[in-house]
Amino acid sequence: MNATGTITMTMREVERFKVIEAVVEGRLRCFQAAERLQLGVRQIGRLCRPYEAAGPAGLVSAKRGRPGNRELSVDLRARAMPVRLIQVKASRQARAPIDVWRARGA
Repeated sequence: MNATGTITMTMREVERFKVIEAVVEGRLRCFQAAERLQLGVRQIGRLCRPYEAAGPAGLVSAKRGRPGNRELSVDLRARAMPVRLIQVKASRQARAPIDVWRARGA
């Protein structure tokens, strides 16, 4: 949720929200929701708990807006890029005779 109180959801999350809301309100059974979302019945139960606790915001991915686990910090990336460019250039130069050989059909 942002400062204005709005929630940004993907279309997939909106569909999930509608189905989970129907399950919580009793308009849809868990096995029907599982078929509709192509999930297991247990997963529907797992999705209902955060919805009941936090409303629609409970269904939104908590990882949104956060850097990935493998993402390098900005300063480390800045130091690593020149080294990687040198490695790429060296591998292209080493591969050049092979590429010419392949192009000739040998």
